[in-house]
Amino acid sequence: MKRVELFSAFVRCRMAASHLGIILEDFARDLENAGYLRSTIQDYLRVAEHFSFWLARRHLSVRQITAELTNRFVRLHLPRCCCPKPANSTARNCLPALHRLWEFLQRRGVVVQRPEPSTPIDRLVGSYEDYMSQTCGLAHATRVHRRRYGREFLRWRFGKQPLRPEHIQRSDLLRFVGSRSKVLRPASVKVLTISLRSFLRFLQMQGRVKPAVVAAVPSLPAWERFKVPQTLNRKQMADLLRSFDRSTPLGRRDFAMTRCMTELGLRISEVAQLSIDDLDWRKGTLRLAKSKVGRERLLPLPHLLGKALASYLRRGRPAVAEKRVFLCHHFPYGTPLSTGQVGYAIRKAYVRAGIPATRIHLLRHSFATNLHQQGASVKALADVLGHQSLESTTIYTRVNLRQLRSVALPWPGAKP
Repeated sequence: MKRVELFSAFVRCRMAASHLGIILEDFARDLENAGYLRSTIQDYLRVAEHFSFWLARRHLSVRQITAELTNRFVRLHLPRCCCPKPANSTARNCLPALHRLWEFLQRRGVVVQRPEPSTPIDRLVGSYEDYMSQTCGLAHATRVHRRRYGREFLRWRFGKQPLRPEHIQRSDLLRFVGSRSKVLRPASVKVLTISLRSFLRFLQMQGRVKPAVVAAVPSLPAWERFKVPQTLNRKQMADLLRSFDRSTPLGRRDFAMTRCMTELGLRISEVAQLSIDDLDWRKGTLRLAKSKVGRERLLPLPHLLGKALASYLRRGRPAVAEKRVFLCHHFPYGTPLSTGQVGYAIRKAYVRAGIPATRIHLLRHSFATNLHQQGASVKALADVLGHQSLESTTIYTRVNLRQLRSVALPWPGAKP
């Protein structure tokens, strides 16, 4: 198939004569191969030309480009930019273009990302990361939160002072949690306290803080344990599944992702990470190698889910070498979907089906509730959902009205 020219001969000559030279032409082809729209490619190239002009005026070579340099261009130059056309002076447009250009130059080996200077706090948090990953086996998402809050606390407590964890006082923890609770939601404050307690236990194992310091972290009540989980009724579930246009590749993809949650109760991260190698069609099983608790699970592959996956893999999925099942159908074409993109697709389906909800976990709650009402034990339900503690699973027993009636006592004074 003949490749359509993205630019006129005049524009190509102008790009070649710029400070970045022929790199811009290669950058354009890289964007085209990644599936970017023609208009987006042209916008990104205008930003790259603008950046090239700015580099030339400062006598900076291509190999001197750093991530900090691109940030300086956006932060300091754009607000007072008076460069000639085709300069683009909007930070909202420049940031994604420069980020993609930086990645392209790294892949080509034109620039090398220089490691940031390591501080004592960075080294300590790095050791904590190794402990969570190798010893505890915590999931990536969990480690992100705990690293973040551990680093925030150390910076808040010590600032530019020498890092001495043994100087941490109980009052420091109370003041830190109190200050952060003013700007965080209750659920986020709970994540903060759990993360802080985990980090301090790590320091206690190293002999750098005393047990009394760990115990000083406030414990917040788990109010979500006392709430009955919201679920979809049969009509809402049917409306949701009917909302997908399965005559299109995108509709088949989103329908299969939703089936993963309604048929097996998968987490949104498990859907995004699902690999072709995890599917065993002969045995009819689905393997989850990376779960939230770091344990592998082998689940039966339901017929309806297998049918939806097969339809997408045969007549919808981009023909690329990527192992992940669910991929982008627009730019960047053929790359794995993120958890945010999976959630966005399902929220759009909520709107089409007229369901007044936004939480993706609603599908997992509905699956678990229906399974328990059909007679599954709490232990079996915990194994399917991948819960490490049965306490996390008992919440679904509160909506099993059939079992609750069997153990309910008659009201005093009421006739049998």
